[in-house]
Amino acid sequence: MDEHRATVYIGNTKQARRWRPSKRTLISMAAAAVLVIGSVLALIMTRKDSVLPPSVATVEITETGFNPLVIKVKKGDRIQWVNKDSRLHQPAADPHPTSSSLPSLKSNEAILKDETYTAVFEKSGTFTYHDFLDPLNYQATIIVE
Repeated sequence: MDEHRATVYIGNTKQARRWRPSKRTLISMAAAAVLVIGSVLALIMTRKDSVLPPSVATVEITETGFNPLVIKVKKGDRIQWVNKDSRLHQPAADPHPTSSSLPSLKSNEAILKDETYTAVFEKSGTFTYHDFLDPLNYQATIIVE
């Protein structure tokens, strides 16, 4: 007997008919599939280790200053400074010259034109910074949420 056929008795007569699921069965199967898929997605979305990777924000150093002057990032994100100016620059946290408000933000070397410096921000708060080589003319703010 074909696996898609069922034996049906109508009265005293035996007949072989092709099995077809009823609308109710199809709706039940569809509802069960939606529940399973929804449960799997909910489990994936609530896992603690499925946190988005840190992002990288960019600050350009131009002949007129840092751009943007205020930048917001999340804890664990990185900021990359790109020197678009022909002069050397060296980002550093305030106060000048110790950079003690955020020791992780102090480039050890000056950045040449078209070079970059990247720092990771693990501490929440609002931090001001400057160019170590020109602290009076280059100042900006980082907000770490």
